Amino acid sequence: MLGGLVIWAIHFLGLYAIASVADVVSQADDPKWRLGGLIFSGLCLAAAGTVLWAALRRRGQPCL
Repeated sequence: MLGGLVIWAIHFLGLYAIASVADVVSQADDPKWRLGGLIFSGLCLAAAGTVLWAALRRRGQPCL
């Protein structure tokens, strides 16, 4: 039930960390760092899709 919230929290902290490191190393709007954030967002989206897929598969099964 909390899979989406966990993924959201990881996404939020991950992008914050990427932006913070990018600001220290170079500029936060550097295209390489922005691409890294976009790839990380895509991975989080794939994880959310996996959680959705697993939830839909379990939908028809009885609860134990």
